[in-house]
Amino acid sequence: MQEGRVPSAAEGMAIIPALLAIWDIGIDRIGGTWLLDRGVNPALLTELGFLVPAGWDDDDLIDDDDGIGLVAAEVVVQPDRADLKVAEGHSAPSGGNRDCYRIYRVRDGWVEQHLRAHLGDVLDVPAVEELGKHLLYLGTLEIDARNVPVYLARCLDQEKVRASVDSDLRSRNNLGIGLVLQAGNAAGPCLAANVLTSLADQIDIDKQEISLVADRLRNIFRRDQSLARGGLTVQLERTGENAGTLFVPGKGSIDIAGENRLLVIGRLVDAHNTGPAPIVTADLIKGIEDQSLANIFGQPLWKKLKADFVRSPKRKWWEIAI
Repeated sequence: MQEGRVPSAAEGMAIIPALLAIWDIGIDRIGGTWLLDRGVNPALLTELGFLVPAGWDDDDLIDDDDGIGLVAAEVVVQPDRADLKVAEGHSAPSGGNRDCYRIYRVRDGWVEQHLRAHLGDVLDVPAVEELGKHLLYLGTLEIDARNVPVYLARCLDQEKVRASVDSDLRSRNNLGIGLVLQAGNAAGPCLAANVLTSLADQIDIDKQEISLVADRLRNIFRRDQSLARGGLTVQLERTGENAGTLFVPGKGSIDIAGENRLLVIGRLVDAHNTGPAPIVTADLIKGIEDQSLANIFGQPLWKKLKADFVRSPKRKWWEIAI
């Protein structure tokens, strides 16, 4: 097995956005099309040992010349191209880029180790610790005379993963507001009372010193730390079609996903801001009466909400906890 070689300083910086994208999706096999569509050079990452060729795609879907829609085509790899063959009577283009159809195995441990080493250079006190499959503690960055904990997270576009990372971060709230660097580009400026930002957006790949990104991270933390504390007013900010973030001053923020959940939280926010509050349970679940609040939110999220964001001043009445 090819072990790869040590990247130069310039290569080490240049490949970080690609490695972040690969690490973010958290899978052990990746296709050439995915890499090429994102401007990633699979040949370089293979040479460096982060990817290992693992065969070829068996088929592809292509537009049929007769206008009947998409048809399955067999991928036939040639020394200098990849041909697509379909059933007799149908035609297919030939001479395609063979690299589009190559499959690669991801050396996840290599990718993570490279990220750990280079991101540690940004911090004042590097102290890498794996908190879970999707969350790393990197150490601290001094911001305005305070040692801010810094984390690296992945797969935050997956609801279950984001909820799990949220729980892991809330268990460390004794460290104060931190900075979560995400490997991807999931929505939202905050996560579990921490500032959230996409790391790839803050890296200048034309520089050979990743430490140059530290001042950008400090500025983002200063800009969004008030939101991480819950902002100035109670609000529900939509981050997607069926996703949003609840902000409660002094309590922080929490992600809410799901149409019924957003409906209930929206009613609580409206009651708090325009009255009357508290609001009776029957009015909260109007239109979804066949479910309890615990069933609507699920026990893990409902427990988080009751711990910090909502309260019941009397039986069957609810309000924002502020």
